[in-house]
Order: sequence, then structure tokens, then C-alpha cells
Amino acid sequence: MPVAVATAVAKTANEWAVDVPRFSVVWHAGEPLTAGRAHLGALMDEFAGVEHHVQTNATLIDDAWCEFFAARDIRLRHLHRRRRHRDRRAGSTAAAGPGL
Repeated sequence: MPVAVATAVAKTANEWAVDVPRFSVVWHAGEPLTAGRAHLGALMDEFAGVEHHVQTNATLIDDAWCEFFAARDIRLRHLHRRRRHRDRRAGSTAAAGPGL
């Protein structure tokens, strides 16, 4: 996602966040971590007064990602698949182990 798109979405989301006690932005759809820390951070920086949540299969999580999550108080949700039924490839469960 280009930062310009996040800016446009954040404009409205930031207005809504002011009026409620808790407002969350959930980053998912594919694997958000493939954007890289710098770009994902730039996207998140457009938002103010919101909680950020990341849904991930955790295969890319390493110490640097953990530092990124902690510094930004990002909440994680691990999504895994034991097996991908459509194409019969192995799922992400085993690969997520080191990151978790």
C-alpha cells in the first residue's frame, strides 16, 4: 500500500478515534510484514490515537520485528495453517516456530 493511501484512510480514522475510547487499525490481507519495518512504520505513522494490530503467520518475525512491535505497542495475532488444502503445500505452522 502506498503511504498516500494510508494518509487518506488515516484522515477519517483519526477523526473517528477522537470520539471513542478505543479505536483499532488491523493490518492483514496477505502478510503485512513483507512490507518491511520502514514501510509498515511509515504507514502506521499516518494514524494518531489508534491501536495497531498485525495479523501474521509469524514466519518473518525475528528480534528486529519484536523490537518494532514493542516500540510501537503493536498487538499481534498469529494466524497459521497446518496445511494449505488448495495447493497441497505445507502450511506455515512449522516455519512460524522460530518467530514465536
